[in-house]
Amino acid sequence: MPTIRATDIGTGSANSVNIPFPGTAVAGDTAFIFLGAGYAVNNVSGWSIISNLVGSNFNGAAFYKELTSGDISTGSVTVTFAGSYNFVWAIAVCVGSATESTAAASRNGDGSATITLAASTATKTTDLVLLFGSNRGVDNITIDHGTSLEQLSATEASGALSSYTPTVDGTFDAVFTYPTPGSGNYQAIVSVADGGLLRSPRVATQVVEGAPSASAVVPRVAMYVVEGQQLFMEVPRVAAYVIEGPPSTRNLSQALMGTF
Repeated sequence: MPTIRATDIGTGSANSVNIPFPGTAVAGDTAFIFLGAGYAVNNVSGWSIISNLVGSNFNGAAFYKELTSGDISTGSVTVTFAGSYNFVWAIAVCVGSATESTAAASRNGDGSATITLAASTATKTTDLVLLFGSNRGVDNITIDHGTSLEQLSATEASGALSSYTPTVDGTFDAVFTYPTPGSGNYQAIVSVADGGLLRSPRVATQVVEGAPSASAVVPRVAMYVVEGQQLFMEVPRVAAYVIEGPPSTRNLSQALMGTF
């Protein structure tokens, strides 16, 4: 099971933010970042997308990356927004190599006193589960599962981060409580596994039509568990495939030969 090396939380009001890596982080560790913001969060180059939800009043996103010596030298990651307004961020750095194995997230643009979010059915007792809640308002957010790691109440952007160890495999309901509902919420449940094993393949949420560009990438459809073994498939960077359901023997062999 992954272990947490360090966490942090912060807020601000701008069209970008430099999220600092905790001073104890080292190359090879894996960082998970979460954001709730008044404007849409732009995807971060070089970081895997866990969730990025956009709508009225409040938006949210989560990303992760195995840190390099260059990241440690730079000391932070820059995240930009579609406009300038209040935001909250949280970061959790895990010791060594880790990955998002499965995740769930939701948002709204009207604010709620409580939000119940179901974790993925693929969650395992060997996972470290990170839970993040955020609110467009001044609020002391609580999360009913796990241990509170960070909490911050600030103007127009409050946040909380917790960790949880599941007692049984499968889904569970986490309740995010916002005592002073603002005008929007974003919450996420991220299951973290050791060593880079994705149990729940993700399907692109945007359809990219026409000629592919260098930035058009289908996110994380490249790893499966097949009868308890890892199978890694590298998908060409053309954002032209949508792979649904469990792979068959035929399309697995085609994928390994690069001939869809």
